[in-house]
Amino acid sequence: MGKKYFCEYCEKSMADNYESRKKHLNSVNHKLLVKLHYNQYRDFKTLVQEESMKNFCMRSLKAQCPFGEKCYNTHFTQDQLKQIEFQGYQLEQESLEKRRQKILNADLSNWYKSIGAVPKCFQNPLAQVFMNLEQTNLPPSLRETTLQDVENMEFTEWG
Repeated sequence: MGKKYFCEYCEKSMADNYESRKKHLNSVNHKLLVKLHYNQYRDFKTLVQEESMKNFCMRSLKAQCPFGEKCYNTHFTQDQLKQIEFQGYQLEQESLEKRRQKILNADLSNWYKSIGAVPKCFQNPLAQVFMNLEQTNLPPSLRETTLQDVENMEFTEWG
């Protein structure tokens, strides 16, 4: 028995050869299931835009549409589409506000280094002690490497 190919959209397995995979990937059922899968992750703007271009499904009024999500018509009323659009707008505004707060509360240590300013947290005496430690007491792996150290290195054996 040969290798099997498993399609996660259709939840089916088949022989893993070019012809069977090509036949399956081009099938109408597979394409429909892929479309339904990615429709779950549409943003609000896309959802409202696509659904507003469709005609309203009259069977959905009685909750008897046999096609469900596969229906070519929309099952949303205009009021529901406006409500979805409003909710999407609110979520978008909340997301923007969170991003603004994240930017305002960002770590400024790199900025301090770039302008040469020393923040107050490094101005206390204890921080100065740690910043001015003698490098001679550190092990070689933790010492700051200078250009002179690199020039004086001897490589006698590689690998």
